[in-house]
Amino acid sequence: MIGNFNSGWVDVNIEITSDINVLDVCQVNTDKGDLLENETENDTETLVTNRELKEALNVLRRGVQQRSIRFEKHYEYDRFIQELLHENIIQSKIDDYFLSK
Repeated sequence: MIGNFNSGWVDVNIEITSDINVLDVCQVNTDKGDLLENETENDTETLVTNRELKEALNVLRRGVQQRSIRFEKHYEYDRFIQELLHENIIQSKIDDYFLSK
């Protein structure tokens, strides 16, 4: 059962390392290089200019800055609420002390 189950996974015709030599490796690498050169020749996109990169960076900086400001405001509100809750707890303890007698 195990032999039949794994037989679909095993490729008998796969090359092993002893069959691959240096020329095969070099040929594969040069073929990949040729493909990359052909892809770059066929691309119609131009490279991004420094000005476009600076504009994109400025947009990102503004977004981060706005998030930072919002985070600070949120933190201030959260801190304010925590202080109110703490004061409310103290006041309720005082009320419980004086009103229970």
